[in-house]
Amino acid sequence: MTLEKPSRRKIGSRERALLILLGIVALLALVFVFLINAGDGDDIADAPTPAPGPTVTESPDEPAPTTPPVTDDLFEGRDPFQPLVVVGPGDGTPGPDDGNGGPTPTPTSTARPGDDGDSRRVVLLDIFTSDGERRATVQVDGQEFTVVEGETFADNFRLLDLAQDCGTFVFGDERFTLCIGQEVQK
Repeated sequence: MTLEKPSRRKIGSRERALLILLGIVALLALVFVFLINAGDGDDIADAPTPAPGPTVTESPDEPAPTTPPVTDDLFEGRDPFQPLVVVGPGDGTPGPDDGNGGPTPTPTSTARPGDDGDSRRVVLLDIFTSDGERRATVQVDGQEFTVVEGETFADNFRLLDLAQDCGTFVFGDERFTLCIGQEVQK
């Protein structure tokens, strides 16, 4: 038994060009599929950072608050046209020197157009149940209010929801959350 070597057939220039073209198309298809699948992963670096909320401070004689409830809101309203810092006292004169020859930026007030220009200090003092209904005691600029869910108080504030130790409020169109003992400037 003798094994014969298969004979090689010569490939013509037309067939060679078709094989090269077929190889290039297959390679492009693989690259395309790879690029499409590479973009499907969830990248942590691409996730948006949440906007900072209002500054909250604790009263020194109150116990540490519990974790605020998680809400579905990703954005707490802020006027995008209101500057973050203002140079000088606001009348066009430069502010104090920062040591580098330039003025030191001065934070703006949190007043909104139409407000009387003063910020308002809001403190959640207590959450309790009375007559089978959850109530909150809230202090606004030193004046105390006892409110239930859905009630408006101190002109522009409204209590939306009460949890065990925290409450969700609305000031105008801005939503914020306070836990017992926390305060915020609005």
